[in-house]
Amino acid sequence: MSIHKKNRIFQFKNEIIPNEGNDIKVIKVKNWSSKGSNLMDYIRTSSLNSEFEDASLIIFSKNQNELDNTPWVFAKLKLKNILEEIKKDTVTLITLCDIEKGTSTGLNEVFIITKDLIDKRNIEGNLLKKYIRNSDLNRYLINYQDLYLIYVLDSKSLNNNPNLYQYLLIHFIGL
Repeated sequence: MSIHKKNRIFQFKNEIIPNEGNDIKVIKVKNWSSKGSNLMDYIRTSSLNSEFEDASLIIFSKNQNELDNTPWVFAKLKLKNILEEIKKDTVTLITLCDIEKGTSTGLNEVFIITKDLIDKRNIEGNLLKKYIRNSDLNRYLINYQDLYLIYVLDSKSLNNNPNLYQYLLIHFIGL
């Protein structure tokens, strides 16, 4: 028994005409074992429908004219309709804030500190920002771990933070 688990692109028509509204089909083979049936024949007959799903295959269709620079969604029609309803009254995150690369300190063990260390060394809080890792994020809440990022924009700001300055001096060699 052989199981096909490779990604392939198949073209069933002899000719594809650019920008002429061709239906593009995405075919995912979930679990195919050759029990006397030919996979290509099974795909050909199953792909006559615009959507198809069984234990072996999933087929999604998208009209070529709908493929543009926006993210493509290959899903069942019911799910597509739900997604469209959600999009109608949704404000995207990108319109509310800038999304950029996460924090890169170069030396996390120095620049990311715990509340206990802050209390122990009496580190001033005006250059500390709450630090939230990806692993702290859940679907509906933040599982905050009492971590803080030392956020120094310039060395002058350390003048008003002597305890923080002393802490950084201890780790100067690592910096």
